[in-house]
Amino acid sequence: MNYIEPDYMSQMMEVNREKMIEAQPDMTESQLNAAEEMTAKFSSPLIVVAFSLIGNLFFGLIISLIVGLIMKNKNPMQG
Repeated sequence: MNYIEPDYMSQMMEVNREKMIEAQPDMTESQLNAAEEMTAKFSSPLIVVAFSLIGNLFFGLIISLIVGLIMKNKNPMQG
């Protein structure tokens, strides 16, 4: 990610801050800073990889259950 756009995360953090200000104009500076800190924690590469892995495993399980139900042989003696 650093090779394509080195300032991508800082740009996204700034866009996120502007959206938070638009959505909640009465937020204090300390609340904005706390929200930015939490966003920064959850956008670290290790956390993103962990959530991606968990999400892919979950959706893979759902898809395999659906395919298994579709492909299920009703009468095992015929197949």
